[in-house]
Amino acid sequence: MTRRSHIIRGIVYLALSTIGIAMMVNAPAILTGYGFVYASAYYAVLSFQPGLAAALFAASHAVASAVIIGSKAAFTIVAAVSLALRPPVVYVVARLRERLGAAGSAFALAALDQLVALTVAILYYGDDGIHTALTIYELLLAPHVYAAYKLSRMDGLASMLGPAAAIAGMAALYFGSIVLPATPAIIAGLLAPLLLLAGGKAGWTRAAAAALAAALVGLAFSHGVVAVNASVALYPFKPSSWSGERWMQTQPWEGCPETVNVFEATHSPERLRIIDTCESVEGVVVGAPRIVGDGDYVFDLKPDPGYEWMLGLGNIILRKGSLHIEVVPEDHFKVLDPIGGGVCPGDRVRVTGVYVSDTDHGMWTEIHPTYKIEVLERASSKPWPDCIRGVILEEPG
Repeated sequence: MTRRSHIIRGIVYLALSTIGIAMMVNAPAILTGYGFVYASAYYAVLSFQPGLAAALFAASHAVASAVIIGSKAAFTIVAAVSLALRPPVVYVVARLRERLGAAGSAFALAALDQLVALTVAILYYGDDGIHTALTIYELLLAPHVYAAYKLSRMDGLASMLGPAAAIAGMAALYFGSIVLPATPAIIAGLLAPLLLLAGGKAGWTRAAAAALAAALVGLAFSHGVVAVNASVALYPFKPSSWSGERWMQTQPWEGCPETVNVFEATHSPERLRIIDTCESVEGVVVGAPRIVGDGDYVFDLKPDPGYEWMLGLGNIILRKGSLHIEVVPEDHFKVLDPIGGGVCPGDRVRVTGVYVSDTDHGMWTEIHPTYKIEVLERASSKPWPDCIRGVILEEPG
C-alpha cells in the first residue's frame, strides 16, 4: 500500500470516527453499548500500528468531545473521561493484536472498555452505575468492523462496497435499537456482516451488495422508528442543539406551557434527549410512587394498548415494560395538588409532558418533566401516600 493510500485511509478514518464518537451517550444502549465508540476503537486496532491507532482514535475523539460538550449532548465529565482513558486501551490492544488475532482483539477491547466503563460508573454513580455500565453488547458491532477492515483490503469494487455495507449494517443495528426497537432494522443489522463474510474470492462484491441491500431494506421497513432513533442519536449535529433553542417547547398547547427551555427546572438536562416536547400517554400505575433524592416525584406506568410504541428497549429490559414518569419539585404543587397529592398503584391515569430518552440510564424513555396528570380511574379509596404503605418497592432490573 502506498504512502498516499495510507494518508487517505487515515483521513477517512478520522472523519468517520469523529462522526461516530460524537453520537456517544452517557450510558450504553442495550444492544450496542457505546456503539460507534467501540467500532472506531476496534477499526483503529485492526488497521494501524499501535502508536498511530491510539493517536488517530484520540484525535477523532478530541474533536467529537468538543461536539458533544458544545451541543450539551452528554455530560462533560463523561466525554472527558472517555477521551482520557480509551486511547490507552486502544494502544494496549493494538500492541497485542498479532498475538490475540482479530477475534481476540475484539474481546480484549470489549473487556478493557467494560472495565473502564464500570470503574467510572461506580465512582460517579455508586452502585446504581453498575447496570448503566454494561458495554459488552458492543461486541455485536465487532463483525461489522472486521468485515469493513477485511473488504477494504480487497481489490476493485468490493474494497469500497464492502465497508459501505458494513457501515450501513451498523447504522441499521444502531438506529434500530438505540431507543425504540425496530425489528426489521435490528435483524438486517445483525445479518449484514454474516452476508459480507460469507463471500468467497469470486463473490465478495456480490456479498457486499447483498449486505448493503439487506441493511437498506431493514432501515426502509423501520422508517418511522428509525427516524425517531436517528433524531435522538444525531442530536449533536442539529443546528438547534448549538443555540438557546435546543430545548424549546415546539408544541405548546393546553397542558404543555410555552417555554424556551422545557428543562428549566430539571437537573442535568444533558442526560435527556427530546423525542417529543409534548406527548400524552394513558396507562396503569405500577409499583410504589415515591420521591427520590433530587426531589422528583416518580412512578412507572404500564401503557394502555395503543401506547406501547412509546417503550424503548431500556424500558422493556430494565423497567419491566413500563414508562417512567417524573414530576420535578418545582411542579409538585401544580401537577400533584389537583389529584390529591399523588397517584396510587393500580390507578389508571393520563400523563402529559416532555417525552424523552434518558441517556444516563440505558436509553429508556420517560415523560420528564410531567406537566399534567389526570386520574381516569382510582384503584384505591386511600389517598397517596397512605395507599403505598406495605407496597413493596420494586426496582427495575
